[in-house]
Amino acid sequence: EDEISEAISNTEMIANRCENFAIDRSPKIPKATKSLLEAERIIREWCQEGLERIGKENDKEYIERLENELSVMRKLKVFDYFVIVGDMVRWAKDQGIRVGPGRGSAVGSLVNYLIRITAVDPIGYGLLFERFLNEHRSSLPDIDVDFQSDKRDLVKQYLHDKWGEEYVVNISAFQSFGFRAVISDVARVLNVPFNEVKRATSSIPQKTWGETLESLIEITPELQKFFEKYPKVKLHAERLQGQIKGQSEHAGAVIITNKPALDCIPMMRSKDGGMVTQWSERANAQLISPYGFLKIDCLATDGLTMQAETIRRIEENTGKKINFDNPREFPFLESPYKVDPKVIEMFSSGHNLGIFQFAGSSGIVGLLKDIRPENLEHIIATNALYRPGTIANGVAFEYARRKNGETYWKIPHESLHQYLDTTYGFMIFQEQVMQIFQALGKDVTPAETDIFLKVVAKGIARDLEGKQKMQKYYDQFVAGCVEKEIDQKTYDEIWSQILEMSTYSFNKSHSTGYGVQAYQDAFLKTYYPLELYASLLSTEMRSSNEPQKKVTKVIKEANSIGVKIL
Repeated sequence: EDEISEAISNTEMIANRCENFAIDRSPKIPKATKSLLEAERIIREWCQEGLERIGKENDKEYIERLENELSVMRKLKVFDYFVIVGDMVRWAKDQGIRVGPGRGSAVGSLVNYLIRITAVDPIGYGLLFERFLNEHRSSLPDIDVDFQSDKRDLVKQYLHDKWGEEYVVNISAFQSFGFRAVISDVARVLNVPFNEVKRATSSIPQKTWGETLESLIEITPELQKFFEKYPKVKLHAERLQGQIKGQSEHAGAVIITNKPALDCIPMMRSKDGGMVTQWSERANAQLISPYGFLKIDCLATDGLTMQAETIRRIEENTGKKINFDNPREFPFLESPYKVDPKVIEMFSSGHNLGIFQFAGSSGIVGLLKDIRPENLEHIIATNALYRPGTIANGVAFEYARRKNGETYWKIPHESLHQYLDTTYGFMIFQEQVMQIFQALGKDVTPAETDIFLKVVAKGIARDLEGKQKMQKYYDQFVAGCVEKEIDQKTYDEIWSQILEMSTYSFNKSHSTGYGVQAYQDAFLKTYYPLELYASLLSTEMRSSNEPQKKVTKVIKEANSIGVKIL
């Protein structure tokens, strides 16, 4: 008790000595060029190269979209950011390092596509730039890039060499208790048999975005039985879930500063003696981007390592060079409907090992068999639908029935056909919510739709400020509907659907990037199964999580389709 009292007293003493001060929030982007005009010139040159590469240099729609995006970037003074990220990705691709087609809302930018940061045409896929960047954004853009895992450190070293060791530092990371970890840790302390814990945690879905422990119990019978038998585990797990477990170094995130990092952000020593930031970036505690730091996530992806090895083996065995960044060779990069039927059939075949995001789970394999995809729109939707929320409320399975003509459905109003027909009446994607709000609301700008999405999706409306914002948006929505002579019953139904689905809707740009990567894997598996299975075996043997079990599954699947592995 004396030690506790002394600790409290000392804490109070230190707190009383602290002075109020303001943290510098100004942008700390290093100058990639001598001036903003020079940075814009470089981006424009890269974009012109990109337009010519994809054969759109005279296309009015592409030129207008490009100018709109560049005007927003000019207002936000972020051209240096795109020069830095673009230079990094272009260097990696020129070195033969496999880079993913894109992740997150960055896939919705035409500039990113043209300067080779992403590899998916946002116009052909109906993606929104405003979901990525708009003039009302106060923080810097945030582009995450996937690299093949065995070459990611080369990219990070390139950044250190390019900008200087003092200016490029890793970000610390806070580990929080996830669902499986918190249940396992609490159960271990309470001496619950390991095999029972393993059975319960193994039943938890792989994707648990936006879920709580209570909602998982509702959709996971095995977990429900476990907690009924061990209620103390549930009690303590609920208290600890989401709490910080420890601090370490983020594997891929770095910041690049315009002056030595020690002069502008708190630093600490990592376990290996290097310097990392004390501040971190979490969903509920963002301490990097809002304070003007340029953050880049260089993420390591085993699936891209497998792709790179497969492509190398194909060239060695056949002499053919696969370039998944070339839309003229692979038109699926331009449109979700320019697909190969044989490749699409692979998704519903049940032989999904080695296909990014669609392997390893009986649930996703079953959903694909129910949906029976015919194009990449269906693949992208499936990726977005396979989440606890849409599984629990039945939307995922109703989507399958509607897609296959097994149940009747209708659009609330004829003006929504262009937004909802491809998803059979469901607002599966956040971009659909944004488009509908702009189409029906009165004087709604594209930039406003992104703010509206954040208000309804993140539960901001529960506080006073949020409620006031929601009332403003509702009034805009009603005023627009009245002008368009939409009756109250109809616009009330549409508004209810917006509020309901905005809590489950997913980022279409992100789902598109990952859907395209999955299609690339399916292409390799369809036409070069020997090379893919060889690479998949190598990848799984290097796995730190049950490699023997994974290798056995690969051999079993390969044998089932006539690929013999000795």
